[in-house]
Amino acid sequence: MLEVKVASKFKKSTNSIRDLIIKEIDIVIKTYKMFITFLEKSETEIDLHVVRENENEINYIDKKIVEDVYFELTKGPVAKDLRRLLSYLFISKDVERVADSTPKVSKFLVDFSGDIKDKKYFIKIFKEIVKIYEKSIELIKSEDSSLITAEHEKDLVVYEIYSNTFKNILELTKGNQKSEFISSLLVILKTTERLGDYYKNILEQLFYISTGNYLGD
Repeated sequence: MLEVKVASKFKKSTNSIRDLIIKEIDIVIKTYKMFITFLEKSETEIDLHVVRENENEINYIDKKIVEDVYFELTKGPVAKDLRRLLSYLFISKDVERVADSTPKVSKFLVDFSGDIKDKKYFIKIFKEIVKIYEKSIELIKSEDSSLITAEHEKDLVVYEIYSNTFKNILELTKGNQKSEFISSLLVILKTTERLGDYYKNILEQLFYISTGNYLGD
């Protein structure tokens, strides 16, 4: 009976931390959907203040997660509860890094929207970002190791889409003499590529939670 009560106590607290992580990811998704709408509909605008507020909210949530995890660690969690708490720290930090990308991306889109000849390539990348982070929420909730493994194996597909789109976007720089635009473009492309790396990190942490092993072991 005692074991059941202890397990229930940690389940409630870890679920609360999990929900905070999902909230972080939801904010990231919302921000990138804003970028997509801006690119698809010329009459819309990006509110840089809202983007910055979203990033600040995620930073606040991340600090809350750190505090909550450290507090739960003082209660002596073991086995899967311990793995879950430690992995949630790493996952939240990766989500925070994703959020850190949004001010750069939004400023680039606002400053250089007139220099982007064909916006479909950016839309494609941003939609892929939304798709994989929506998937991460599903996997955080399920902790299904087989689904996590299958998604991890699709990682190369994500990079293939990025690589092909990257080449197409570079074509857009031909004939553009603005060195500031070209240098900013390269920074944004590298920034968005890193979002795939953070997603991969999240998958690996989720697999560790579920199995106690690392992907590839």
